[in-house]
Amino acid sequence: EKFSKAFHTSLDGFAIVGINNATVLEANHSFAQTLDVAQEKLAGTSLESLPCWLTKVDQERLRQELDANREVRDFEATLHTHGGEEVFVQLSASFLELQQEPCIIYSLKNITTQKLAEKEIKFMAMHAQLTGLPNRRLFLDRFEQTLNRARRYGEKACLMFVDLDAFKEINDKMGHQIGDAVLKEAAIRLE
Repeated sequence: EKFSKAFHTSLDGFAIVGINNATVLEANHSFAQTLDVAQEKLAGTSLESLPCWLTKVDQERLRQELDANREVRDFEATLHTHGGEEVFVQLSASFLELQQEPCIIYSLKNITTQKLAEKEIKFMAMHAQLTGLPNRRLFLDRFEQTLNRARRYGEKACLMFVDLDAFKEINDKMGHQIGDAVLKEAAIRLE
């Protein structure tokens, strides 16, 4: 009873899958919600047959790790819901036996918010906030990569410098708001 309450009320998704017939024996609401599938439709369904489940490559990686270690912890994967939305998950799985039936219990944690925040922070660290163009840090990184590649393969590299004529005058005479607008437009045209 305690296990059942914990299983069904957890904010993390849980599913128990029979090994012999590879179908979902039971899944909680959070598991179904993460997959964007009605909970009542999961029981008796093969997880691997669901289009919103792991890709074939991720299924194979998971299976290999599970066979080698008897459990998997913090396996990161991307799922695609029926609506086409990308959902980043952290998956754990382990073998267990329920009423003499060998099973796998899956635990899914939706980490989409965290992954999108990480992606945004990484983008902000490498791009100018105003224009969205690569900043000096990203420029220096890519320039160094380009020079190293040119040296390694005997190629040539070129650097082009672009200057906005009279930009200081625009800023001084018309204000920073107009200057920012000019920079944004220049960025759009450069892209």
